[in-house]
Order: sequence, then C-alpha cells, then structure tokens
Amino acid sequence: MAKKFNFNGELYENNSSVFSDYDIATILYYDILYPSNVNKNLSVGNLTYTLKSDGTYELSGIGSYSGTKLFIPNYYNGHKVTSIADAVFRNNTSLTEVTIPGDITTIGSSVFRSCTGLTTVYIQEGVTTMSNNMFYECTSLTTIILPDSLTTISQNAFRNAKITSITISKNVTSIGEGAFSYCNGLTSITISNSVTSIGNSAFSGCSALTTVNYTGTKSQWNSISIGSSNTYLTNAKIICTDGIING
Repeated sequence: MAKKFNFNGELYENNSSVFSDYDIATILYYDILYPSNVNKNLSVGNLTYTLKSDGTYELSGIGSYSGTKLFIPNYYNGHKVTSIADAVFRNNTSLTEVTIPGDITTIGSSVFRSCTGLTTVYIQEGVTTMSNNMFYECTSLTTIILPDSLTTISQNAFRNAKITSITISKNVTSIGEGAFSYCNGLTSITISNSVTSIGNSAFSGCSALTTVNYTGTKSQWNSISIGSSNTYLTNAKIICTDGIING
C-alpha cells in the first residue's frame, strides 16, 4: 500500500520500492520522484550547513540528524549545496545507505570513514572525485554505484571495505595509493582503459582478487603506471580486448 504524505503543501503517494522504508522526515530532497513539484528552498533533515563565499552551501556538520538512510540535498535555503566538509559523518555507525547528488563538486577527506553500518552508496552523475579516506574502514560496504563523471579515486578511498566486485567508471584516470587495499573479499574488478596510473598498494591485501576485466588491449594494460605492492592485481587473470594476461 502506498504511503501518503504531505510535502511542501502537496499530497503525494510514495509508490517507489526504493523509498518504501524511508522515514519521510529524513529525506532531504525529493526531486528523484517529483522533479516538477519540489520547492528547492526546502531545508529539512537537521544537518548543519555553512554559506560559502560563492553563494553556495557546504554540508558542514551532522547536527541532530539521526537517520539511517541519507539523501544529501541539492539545495538549502534556496542555494545549491556543492560541498561536504571533512569527516562530517566519520564514525557514524547508524548510517546504512547514502546518496550523493551530482551537484557536489568538493568532498572532504574521511567523510564516511569508519561508518561500519554503511552497506550501500549511490553516487550520482556529476561527482568527479572520491576523496581521500572517503569510505575507509566501512567494513559493511558491499554495494557502490559510481558515475561515469568520476575521474579520480583518491588515496585509501575504499580501504578495508567489504565490496566483492566493482566497476571503475569509464573516465577514471587514476586510482590512488591504497585505494582498495585490504578489500579482502574483492574477487573481480573492471578497469577502464582510461586509467593511466594505479598508486602504490592500491590493491595490497586483496588476497581474493582473481579476475581483472580490462576494457583495453594488452599493450594498453602494460602501459599503465602501476605502483609497488600490487601483486594481487598484477598476478590476477587480466582479460583484455585482445587476449588474456596471466591466463
């Protein structure tokens, strides 16, 4: 049965299975379901924001927010939210699911570090960088959707996460030092031929990694600058468009 609720003076029915178990009071921005009806001056959710010199807001503190499923807003007080400060949600063990909108252009380091209850992350088109330590020690994180707009995965971004497989977006050029280190459940990864560098220890401790699906040729793979302590990556079966390395 659809949940009926009042939103900005309008009565809506939530027919989406994606949001069926959300507490409506914690949903910060609803343009996914009702883009033509949402008032972009909406500000709810009890998070803390700081107005920046360019007229946009930064999500700067957790305030009294205590929800488990977080949808970061696109707007606050009629202005875009374009950044998230360092370590805002660090050590928050209540969060289980996070959606980051594409208008976020700057994400501070360690934003979700040690959020040990976090299982699922959706990052929308427009975000370009996974920041340092972004999901470091998110030991329950199994599902993450990365946008094609992503170009950089920074140092220790997913260190010690629980992911078993992941597809690196087609425009990523660099994978930082320790980015996937000690993801010891990671068995397969898809890497785009856009990647030109993989940092030291990016896949250190990934003892279960057996398969790399690479979207380029063997020659392109061999031209990638791969740092030290990545033997689990380089010894895996690497499936290229023109054949297999370590087959």
